[in-house]
Amino acid sequence: MDNKKRKSGLSALWEKIAGRILRYAFHKRAISKVLAALKLITLPKENEKIKSVLSTLSSFNDHSSIPTGKAYRKLAFDLFFARIYYAAEYKEYFLYGLDKADDPNKLDYVCWHELKDYFKKLNELGNPEIYRTKEKTYEVYRDFFRRELLYIFSEKQKDEFISFFQTHSSWIIKPTDCYGGKGVKIFHLADGITPDQIWEEVSVKMPFVLEELIEQAPEMSAFYPHAVNTIRYNTFYNDGKLTRIQAVFRIGRGGSNVDNATSGGIYTLVDTETGRILCPARSFRNELFEDHPDTGVHFEGSFIPRWDELNELLEKIVCVVPEQKQLGWDFALSKNGWVMVEGNTMPAIQSFDLYHGVRKILRESFGTVVPMWDRNTVLRKDADK
Repeated sequence: MDNKKRKSGLSALWEKIAGRILRYAFHKRAISKVLAALKLITLPKENEKIKSVLSTLSSFNDHSSIPTGKAYRKLAFDLFFARIYYAAEYKEYFLYGLDKADDPNKLDYVCWHELKDYFKKLNELGNPEIYRTKEKTYEVYRDFFRRELLYIFSEKQKDEFISFFQTHSSWIIKPTDCYGGKGVKIFHLADGITPDQIWEEVSVKMPFVLEELIEQAPEMSAFYPHAVNTIRYNTFYNDGKLTRIQAVFRIGRGGSNVDNATSGGIYTLVDTETGRILCPARSFRNELFEDHPDTGVHFEGSFIPRWDELNELLEKIVCVVPEQKQLGWDFALSKNGWVMVEGNTMPAIQSFDLYHGVRKILRESFGTVVPMWDRNTVLRKDADK
């Protein structure tokens, strides 16, 4: 009798899971994709991805070692189900606490696959080509960069390159085919290196962008002095109305000269009205920091300086290309005020806010222009049955 009850219970569970997956499939008109996804956890390549993620998380996510056997199969299924149910990447499963059964706000998170869908639709309405290259972005937003920039793509530009170095005391070189701070190099005239020596080193890596280095304001250097710490400001602009979706403070650490989270930097949320830091910083390895590990500066409750000036700048900059409705802006505070670093048409949003879901604010902004995934009605329909 007990075995029959157990089998009956398992059948009901599988029926419930299958029902949710099929409702999701019908909602997205993508049954073939779901059926293909059902095979994912049986493929060696997919298992390699799962184990690769676990190897980076095992030291701090209650996984003392990568599970094996039945325990691994259970976790792999949970990861796979989160991909279908929440459209979550494997790493997002841990970052957002989707492995915690008692979180009532799980469906308020907007994972990367869903975000990409919105970005793609919104970018089709805008002018994303402007932000594909730093050169084009600089042409359009030159007044907001407030520094010189040179795009190097040919050996014939050596004289321009040398002239740039003779004009400025510090420079930063960024490859055009990398992201997340990878490949960035900083040079200072005081280091004694000559322009010819630098040319020999970097000319083999063309094309690249050569920028006058931002001289960071002392108030921002107090958080961490070895990198230009930036604000990622995600915005939505439509019919003359600006919605400040999210502001994130990104800080370098460990001697690194970049602040990107994907290159080891840390990040924390900022109140868009006041500039107050709202919570401890964290890394993409899910580490938490009440204080900066190098400088000891306390995060929560501190304020980003000259925040009103940044919000005033934001009101102006979104009007330059009004058809580009959503964008992730990167700003730095120089000694002479806020300057633009770059614009991103596919910016991380939810991954920076692990304390709150962003579904409500996206529905109120993005949802006025493009259809939103109606996850509440599609996925919660039988939640209480």
